Order: sequence, then C-alpha cells, then structure tokens
Amino acid sequence: MPTQPSFHDKSLSTIVKESAIELDQFQKKLDEASSDTLELEKWLQSTGFCIDVYVDVNIPGYDSIGWDKCGNAWRLVARYWTEGFNSDLNSRSLVDSSARLRLACKPFLPLLVKKLTDTLVEIQNGSEPSDDDFVGPDFA
Repeated sequence: MPTQPSFHDKSLSTIVKESAIELDQFQKKLDEASSDTLELEKWLQSTGFCIDVYVDVNIPGYDSIGWDKCGNAWRLVARYWTEGFNSDLNSRSLVDSSARLRLACKPFLPLLVKKLTDTLVEIQNGSEPSDDDFVGPDFA
C-alpha cells in the first residue's frame, strides 16, 4: 500500500484518507488486469503465432480486441474508429491503453485465446476460415 501524502490543506488530506481504500482496491484490480494482459502478450509473442485474429467487444468506442502487428511487434490490441469525415479503423496496444479499457477488455481475453486456438486448428487442418469466421481487417 503506497504511503499517503501529507497536505497542508486539511480538506484535501481528509478526502485522500477517505478515498485511500477505494483507490487501493481499484489499483489492485488494475494491476491484476494489466499483469494478465502483459503475461498473455508475452506468451503469445513467444509462440511465434503471427496471424491476426480479433473478437468483437461490447465496449463503447471500441470495435474489437485482437492479436495483430502493432508497430514493429505482435501485440494484443484494441481497435477503435476515429471520428470525423474520414473515419478510420485504428488499433492501439492494449497494455498501453487506459485503465478503463484494460479493465473492460479483461473478460474478453479468454474469448480471444479461444479464437486464436480455433484459428490454429483450422490452419493445421489445412482448412480455410470462412468469411463468417474472419474478423480481422479487410484487405480489399
């Protein structure tokens, strides 16, 4: 548990003391979600599984989460639409995303691992995934 700062303002000191338990509980949940996400990402990187796979998520502002190349590395990513005239589907590293997004995506990680496994089995069996199964980016 981090030490509480000391303030000259008594009302600020009081509210920090009152909020400390909730903040500590939130930080613990966030640390667990971040750790699980980072461990999954490291494990997937170690497998060399370099095929983009996505699952839809029910998170405002986000389309899906997946395993895809982000920058120069394969990462767990969240896809989102940019606003404006030329809206575009973009992705960002899940580990480097906001606390809110990391916590919201945690329940979808098992679904993503299942989708990755199903895709691997399809590849090993020599079968092509159907268009209905494909949830990655559209390469027209």
